[in-house]
Amino acid sequence: MRVSNARRIIGANAVSNVGNGMDSILIAKLLYDQSGSLTLFGSVVVVDYVFSALGSAYLGPWVDRLNPRRLLVANELARALLLGGVALVVACAWPLAWMLPLLYALKLGAQVFQVAMFSLVSRSVAPARMLGYSSTNASVSQAALLLGTAAVSAALMVASPVAVLGADALTFLISGCLLRSVRVHHQALSATAQASTAWGPFLRRMGDRQGLLWHIGLSACNSLAIALINLTLAAVVAQRFAGNSWYMTLFDGAFAAGAMLVVFVGRTLAAQRWAAWVVAAQGLALAALGICDHALVLTALYAAVGGCNAASVVFFTSQLQLRGDSDEKGRLFALRKMIVALLAVLSLPALVSLSAYRVSWAFYVGGMVMGLFALLMWALSRSTAYGECLYRDGVEAHQPIASRSGDFPSDTQIHAQ
Repeated sequence: MRVSNARRIIGANAVSNVGNGMDSILIAKLLYDQSGSLTLFGSVVVVDYVFSALGSAYLGPWVDRLNPRRLLVANELARALLLGGVALVVACAWPLAWMLPLLYALKLGAQVFQVAMFSLVSRSVAPARMLGYSSTNASVSQAALLLGTAAVSAALMVASPVAVLGADALTFLISGCLLRSVRVHHQALSATAQASTAWGPFLRRMGDRQGLLWHIGLSACNSLAIALINLTLAAVVAQRFAGNSWYMTLFDGAFAAGAMLVVFVGRTLAAQRWAAWVVAAQGLALAALGICDHALVLTALYAAVGGCNAASVVFFTSQLQLRGDSDEKGRLFALRKMIVALLAVLSLPALVSLSAYRVSWAFYVGGMVMGLFALLMWALSRSTAYGECLYRDGVEAHQPIASRSGDFPSDTQIHAQ
């Protein structure tokens, strides 16, 4: 049987995201059942945010020194073992103090997976296939998350939490097996080369690559839009539909459905000429959410935001994976995560306050922010100094994509092991 690198990575991502979707429900249920309070679950969310904001500073250089495939396989095995440990704590009715460190470690594993996966994709998927990979992966990953959340809810009705934890651990084991067969271009680094994977040399090089810095900063708009949707969903249902949880499921599902449609239109909407317009459309849809109260209209608007957001993510991610050297991908992705975290710290508290007072105001502000991002993207893409801020660097931008695939293992066909 012959399977491409891209398909193996998409399959591994999908199975891992089923596990992530199961985690999101399982962890909340276990901690609430054990403590009767959401405070402990809140601590896990805070730790996840800390790992994302601060842990990236350590993960970036670390990932760049190692073979990303081996790191991902070891990370998936570790996550499976951690879930096995959680199952043991639940089965033996041990104190929560035994469970919390395992859950914190699981969140760290999720951060390692994101950074290492970005590095793996850039080293194992040919540039000519990057856009197609990104659009398909975005759709499949969203569907896998939904499947995970739906599966765990159904499984908990007929099976014990220990059995469900075992099934969750199995998803990470399967993901690790799929990743093990991915062919990756990696060379062991000398001591001098390892020294160059520190933040200092990387940031000095970034000082001469303002276009790439703008690219990373502009890509944060999509993370902020998702955060706004997540923060306001409960408030929309509470303020407009008397807290009926059915509407929360409807709107959340509409957003996910819109995101999954990117597999059909992602290659068109993620083209360079449409990048700013897709972000602008996302802003208009967010602003319209503040005006409209009809359930059917809101459903369509949530689907529109999900589709535009996914298409924009595909554009920024596929372009970022084509930029820079293969031995700095971990730091590139880590820098992006830190910039997103900084912008979140500066903006989300105000959005939370607006949502609690009147949710429509939060949507208006979010729409205006996305409009400013779109205007900035449009202006910078036409600037002489920053004309390539959304695209590939320097000479690379003027070479045919297919001509730069020489350093990559063959992505057309590889033998399954």
